[in-house]
Formats: sequence, C-alpha cells, structure tokens
Amino acid sequence: MENVQINTLEHIEATLAERTTPEIFNHEFNQFKISLLLAFKTLFFSRKWLLYAILSLFPIALSLLIDEKLMGSETAEEAFIGYYLGFIFLLLFTFGCLLTALPVSSDEITDQMMDLYLVRPVRRETLWAARWVAVNVSVILVNAILALLTFFYFSLFDDRGSAIAVMSNNMDVYWQTIIFICLGSLMYTGVFLLVGIIGNKGFTFGLILALFEQFFLTFLFLENEPLIPRTNMFNLADWLYSDDLYEYHQLPSSLSVADSLIYTVIFCLGTFVLGIYYVRKKEF
Repeated sequence: MENVQINTLEHIEATLAERTTPEIFNHEFNQFKISLLLAFKTLFFSRKWLLYAILSLFPIALSLLIDEKLMGSETAEEAFIGYYLGFIFLLLFTFGCLLTALPVSSDEITDQMMDLYLVRPVRRETLWAARWVAVNVSVILVNAILALLTFFYFSLFDDRGSAIAVMSNNMDVYWQTIIFICLGSLMYTGVFLLVGIIGNKGFTFGLILALFEQFFLTFLFLENEPLIPRTNMFNLADWLYSDDLYEYHQLPSSLSVADSLIYTVIFCLGTFVLGIYYVRKKEF
C-alpha cells in the first residue's frame, strides 16, 4: 500500500504564501466570475423582476382602453418622460430594486444557500462584489427594456410619423433615460441588497425602508431636502433632460449638478464598503 502524504497546516500556509500576485489576482478573478454567473442565473430564474415589469407596464395596458394614448402629452417623448419619471421611478423604482435583490440576499439566507456559498473557498468580499454587480446590471437591464417598450408604445401614437422614425429622431431622450437609470441603480440597489443580507426578513425590512424613503421622507417631512436621495435624482433628471421636456420646479437653489453627482458616488461607495464590512463580520 502506497504511503499517502498528508500536508500539514504549516505546509498549506507556506504554499499559499508562495503564490505570486498575478496568481492571486487570477484566482480571485475566476472566483468572481463564477459567483457573478451564479448570481445572474439566480436572479433570472427567480422571476421576481417579472413582477416589477408587470406592475410598471400595467397602466400602459389600461391606456389601451382609453382614447388618450399619449396620456395628455403632445409628443411621444413627452409622454415617455412623464410616464417613466412620474410613475415608474416615482412610485415603483425602489420596490423594483428591492425585488431584484431578494433572490441573492434574503432568499438565499432563508433556504440556507448562503451557508453553502460561504463554506466554499470564496472570499466573502468577492461574493458580495459579484452580487452587487449582478443586481445593479439586472436592475439597469430590466429598466432599459421597460423604457424601450414604453417609448415604442408612445411612438406608435405620435402623428409625426412612424414609430421607428419618431424613436430614431429622439433616441437622445432614450439614452438620457439610460444614464438616469444607471445613476438610480447605483443610488438604491446596494442599499436593498445590504438590507436583504441582514436576514431572512429582508423583504419586510426592505419594504419598510422603501416606504419610509418614498412617503415619509420624500412626500411628508423632508421633501426636496438636499440630503434625500430622491431630491438628488430629480436634480440629475433636470440636468439630463431639456427644459421643454422635463423640469422639476421644487429643487433647492443651492443644489448643483456636481453636488448630486458627488452625493450619488458617495452614497454608492458607502453602501458597497458597508456591505463588505457586514459580510466579513456576520456569522451566517
């Protein structure tokens, strides 16, 4: 019978210490790619994003029953901006971020999948980063498709030409909306991913947070205050769109575009770093 060599802990530690920086980077990058792919599969097959999409398009379906297909607007781009900013972003966007983040946070803790991931040789920071990227990309993709569908719908009823021609002549409006969606995702998605990882009550905590930010802070007590995320998002919308298409009249005069961009970056990095700290310290 052949002798079997069992490596001691000292031997394993010495082997790990001998790894070069490129080897360490390649290993971590491969782990990140695997974690990212698993996160995308989990998000797609969970279909929670589908509920957000149905809720977002529900008024469009109802509008088929009325004569005013442009919802009181004169052009497709005005109707599109009014619908996306005045309905989807104002009322549903934060809930969409919450629903999208749940499958790779609270749901995985509930069914103990998170425990399975953490016993693998994957750094917790890598796991968090992969989920953060996956959820942000998913939120952006879902909203980009919703924006494209709604823009096309309103273009069908624009009298200036065919739907393709109207959209082609106003694609700058669509790309401005994509930029707005990316900024909104960076603002909100990390927060709800972090809340979901807190425990199996992530949906309840996230729903309370979304309602608190949307109604209690924004609509009741701290409306249009510079420290509120939604105020900065509307300030960025004012910057992105021309005044004849969109103008939010209740913004504080002291709030500049640079201030809102810096606020978004700090808010995004803050939640990302806080998430890394939390997953390192938490006992799942």
